[in-house]
Amino acid sequence: MRPVCPLHSKGVSVSSVPISSFETAGRATEAKHCHRYITSVSTIEYISKKGSVINSACSCLSYLCQQHHDPELNEEEVEAYALAGGYVFHEYATTYWLELVERSIQLDDKEKTISDNIIKHLELLGEVRLNGNFEKMPKASTSSTASLASEWPSLHEMMGKAVQFRQDSLNSQYQL
Repeated sequence: MRPVCPLHSKGVSVSSVPISSFETAGRATEAKHCHRYITSVSTIEYISKKGSVINSACSCLSYLCQQHHDPELNEEEVEAYALAGGYVFHEYATTYWLELVERSIQLDDKEKTISDNIIKHLELLGEVRLNGNFEKMPKASTSSTASLASEWPSLHEMMGKAVQFRQDSLNSQYQL
């Protein structure tokens, strides 16, 4: 079996795609790193901690926006998605999306900025999953969520509510 590049989603074998194909798509550097990553004895220098955290956060956010999380689904649809494995990533995504977003901001030591890709995914999450009935005003904020306030006030509010919900849940007597 040929090695599969960990940075390309369609399971494309690195050896089956010439580097020039990645160059056309603007991915020459990624292709070279993938090849070195796969063939190297040590992979430490090829994995970006911030990039990994951003990719993980975006994967969680994207997953939570998928159709099988639609609150309008009836019981039969939920059961069908469950039997098909649609919720296999659910616990991880719901537990860690907020922490991953916060961590991605904290990893940018200098400016505490947020990735455009994460912004895009947070906006989508807000569009498709925002609970309008959650009226508790966000009391909680972290240094990372505070960095959203000026440019993205609606995302800052959504993140503040998520932080507050997380804190309330942790302080709850209903923990598992």
